[in-house]
Amino acid sequence: MNGEIFVSVASFCDPELQFTLSSLFGQASQPERLHVAVIDQSADDNRSWIAAQPFAAQIRYVQLNPVDSRGVSWARSLAFSLYQNEQWLLQIDSHTLFEPGWDERLIGQCQTLCERVARPIISTYPPPFRFDEAGKPFLPYEKSQSIYALRPKEDATMDAHSPKMPFAVTHHAIDQDFEVGHHIAGGFLFTLGRFTQDVPYDPYMYFHGEEQNMALRAYTAGYTIFHPRHALIPLAHLYKAAGQEHKGQHWRADLERQRTFSYSELMRQSDQRLARLIRGDESLGAFRPGFARPLQAFCDESGFDYANFKIQAPGPVVRPDFLTLCNTRHGPMMVANQDRSIGRSLRLCGHWAADLLDLALAEIQPGNTVIEVGSCYGEHAIPIQNKLGLNGKLVAIEPNPVLFKLLSANLVVNQYLDTLPIQAAVADQSCTVAVLTANLTVPCYLSRISLAHSKDQLAAPVKALTIDELGLNHLHVLKINTNGFDAQVLKGALETCRRLKPVVLVAGELLNLPALNQWASEAGYESTEYRLRCHSAAEMDRHPELWNPELHCLLMRPRS
Repeated sequence: MNGEIFVSVASFCDPELQFTLSSLFGQASQPERLHVAVIDQSADDNRSWIAAQPFAAQIRYVQLNPVDSRGVSWARSLAFSLYQNEQWLLQIDSHTLFEPGWDERLIGQCQTLCERVARPIISTYPPPFRFDEAGKPFLPYEKSQSIYALRPKEDATMDAHSPKMPFAVTHHAIDQDFEVGHHIAGGFLFTLGRFTQDVPYDPYMYFHGEEQNMALRAYTAGYTIFHPRHALIPLAHLYKAAGQEHKGQHWRADLERQRTFSYSELMRQSDQRLARLIRGDESLGAFRPGFARPLQAFCDESGFDYANFKIQAPGPVVRPDFLTLCNTRHGPMMVANQDRSIGRSLRLCGHWAADLLDLALAEIQPGNTVIEVGSCYGEHAIPIQNKLGLNGKLVAIEPNPVLFKLLSANLVVNQYLDTLPIQAAVADQSCTVAVLTANLTVPCYLSRISLAHSKDQLAAPVKALTIDELGLNHLHVLKINTNGFDAQVLKGALETCRRLKPVVLVAGELLNLPALNQWASEAGYESTEYRLRCHSAAEMDRHPELWNPELHCLLMRPRS
């Protein structure tokens, strides 16, 4: 590729346009690779100033009477029309301050993200800058290490007539440089140059709703939006005081009086366009939703329930960009790329905790009925179902919404259509619990994700059931791995175990032995204790990054 950057600048009566262009070129490591489209909606013609600059040949300048302008989206659509096959796209506002080497930094960040997804977008509301009394720009505070994520404001609402929402920065303190998001900031967007062709700006959008429109269409066109850490943003934005009229407002009164169209007409038209977009209106042509991902998937991930005009917590991100179909000892399995626990084991070694699996398989006969509580990806469920055969029955229970989707998919991929997957927690009583959802876009340990324990953690309500309420007539083996909730599971299985006398296998990094032994005594069981590793010494030598906890196992059989 050519390494060139196409820069889109829509300027409206902005006295900082010249400052922005000077900063853009002056702070670039390689200014010769910049090609800038300037749509200057102003009575002041900047051609003579541009002609005197060393970068004049790299500016594609269009000057328009601000009275004739139809808003920022209209101007940005004109800027996109000046694209000439550059590799990268940067879209900014005309009041932007750049840091040294901004071009190398953004390209490097985007190249890194291209290793994770095919079409990344870096976007957020940039940090602010101001001018001091001498006219020198400065940042009013130091940059933080938080992610600058974009979410609807707390008081945001939407309805059928006006589905647009106000957005604001939400600071997320996580140990990653980027977080997947679902909103685009029009004043700072860096991505592949082909974005101009894949997601052309809708000129009929106005101001409010423009960013929602672009985010939804980018997502459905196969792009993944990333919000960066504050300290990684190599530019700053000159924000105007809220609630005050200023020269750069398209709807200001002196211009409105000269137009044959009004701000309210443009806003009404824009609202209608956004409403049609969220309905998937095909008549929008090039400005309809894309075909790479479904519109509903965007709503599910973002929490923007456009069908019912509700704003909810974002859902889990489960899509091919963050998954790998790997070949394991027991068949193909879809795993999360960022999973540092069981997923990494399946990718590198093709199995997880083989000794624990062997312990379970030794107790299972063809035709048996087995329940596995905490099935994760299905790494043990699949070989268990294989041994059970056509006449056996496996109930695979997994509470985590993300892992349940992957478990269900892996059972289908391996053609175990008779296995019964159930999304539920298992406890000592029927209730609803909050289960932490997995964020597959950042490194995580999926097997350790458990119940939510604070209000700021992303959680999903999940039904909790008891084994006893299943009313089973047959049960030969009950296998449990529930991150410390094993005693509650068994308490809710006491009647079933007394009646059907299955073998019980409990495994985990930390078991509540006093509670488990008390249950065994009450239920009429005797226990054998094992200590197992998930990987062999040879595997750890080859892959020292593997997660290899010591598993504490109790194999409990009914007393004879």
